[in-house]
Amino acid sequence: PAMSQSFGVEAAGSKVTFLMNAPLEKIHGEAPDSVAGDLHIDLTDVTKSTGLVKVDLDKLTLYQQKRAKEGEEYGERKKDDTQNEHARAWLEIGSDAPAETREKHRWVEFKIEKVLSVQPQTDVTKMTGPERKITAVVMGDFRLHGRVSKKRMPIEVTFKFDGDKPVSAAVKSTSPLSIGLEEHD
Repeated sequence: PAMSQSFGVEAAGSKVTFLMNAPLEKIHGEAPDSVAGDLHIDLTDVTKSTGLVKVDLDKLTLYQQKRAKEGEEYGERKKDDTQNEHARAWLEIGSDAPAETREKHRWVEFKIEKVLSVQPQTDVTKMTGPERKITAVVMGDFRLHGRVSKKRMPIEVTFKFDGDKPVSAAVKSTSPLSIGLEEHD
């Protein structure tokens, strides 16, 4: 029998980061405790799983490292309040954006529609032990700033079991998701 389990995403302890490289600066973004959503995992066939993962951009802070010219070392990582205000304005989540627009653009969403390349196997119930780990590639719609693009992301999932009962699933990406500024206006 199919063993489908719903897991709510716990924001506490979640972590989203990004890095934007430019010739003379690096912009780092951090959004701690910002992830929400639900995963619907079919433990007997992980390829049939779906989910919606959301990131709250209200929790995003930018830091930058600058250098005078290429080839030199980057300086210390610093928070620039003006840069953070400009980013919030660009994303239309700043205090000057209308409330309805702010709320609409506040959330980045990844709607998982397909699960591929599951290793070592698609049936987690046939694995043994209190901790069962798989790798996979998830595909779906990535929405940022009201624009949707198709994305693939390699992930690692660690399931915790109490006997035969699934207790939790910890999911992390195993390589960065590449996002183009132009594709999200």
